[in-house]
Amino acid sequence: MSGDTLVETRGLSRHFGPIRAVSNLSLTVRQGDVYGFLGLNGAGKTTTLRMILGLLPPTDGTVHLFGKTKARERRRLLARVGAMVESPAFFPALTGFENLWHLGRLSGPLEKSRVDEVLDLVGLREAGHRAAEHYSLGMKQRLGIALALVSRPELVILDEPTNGLDPNGILEMRRLVKRLNRDQGVTFIISSHLLHEIEMTCSRVCILDSGRLVIEQDLRSIFETLESSYRLVATPRERALEVLGAFAEAQVLATDDAKDAPIAFEFPRSLLPRLTAALVERGVDVYTLTEHRMSLEEFFLSRAQGRSEGQLT
Repeated sequence: MSGDTLVETRGLSRHFGPIRAVSNLSLTVRQGDVYGFLGLNGAGKTTTLRMILGLLPPTDGTVHLFGKTKARERRRLLARVGAMVESPAFFPALTGFENLWHLGRLSGPLEKSRVDEVLDLVGLREAGHRAAEHYSLGMKQRLGIALALVSRPELVILDEPTNGLDPNGILEMRRLVKRLNRDQGVTFIISSHLLHEIEMTCSRVCILDSGRLVIEQDLRSIFETLESSYRLVATPRERALEVLGAFAEAQVLATDDAKDAPIAFEFPRSLLPRLTAALVERGVDVYTLTEHRMSLEEFFLSRAQGRSEGQLT
């Protein structure tokens, strides 16, 4: 295990009777990662996060946290981790500030100025002295994230951190994660059903399917290998199709036959100048020619055995 690896699982499994929630899972989270955790409902994500945090014992396999596996060191190591797994729960009669103050001290010494600081980070400074029972779902979610951050952890694990947040709150959360990762070197593991947010926020991702690891890879390298195609809007459409047909390298995909529908096709990028010249030479009016690259959602569904039922989480 390398010195910059914060979490490593090897052969990790968890069975609930005959149900194999997680099977032989081996993954690695490195220092500085913003690690996206993807899978359909029931894929085993939350079970895995709970095992990493020591909230659930594995049936088989090991979890290395900061290079250690021994149970007697677990409490000391977990002081370096902040986490929000599933819905955060707070003392309803206590204020947001009081909840953070009392719960945050369970991880070690805490200054009240730090409580104010994280309340400000998550946009709850003004609401910090209101009772938590009067918080909306989005405010409770923000308070849960504040609790995960209050001890200045090296590793933060967030399970559905944008649940209940409005679009502006989601944008602020993305900026917060990126800023803490960039400026303070905080490593994140983020489980989310918003694949667009994973795409915008994370540097590495893993995909689980039925408790098994499908892929673990840098997001940039995934996008470099994703299949792409082109969309052409031109008139007359029939003549544009004839021009495309003259190129042996062109493969027209199934498209709408409507007169103004775009033509979808696969084509070598290096030959695009020749194609556009040929279209102009044949008197075809080109309105748009755009590249369409497979999205992370399409890639995810293709890897998760093509399963599209259920919610992506």
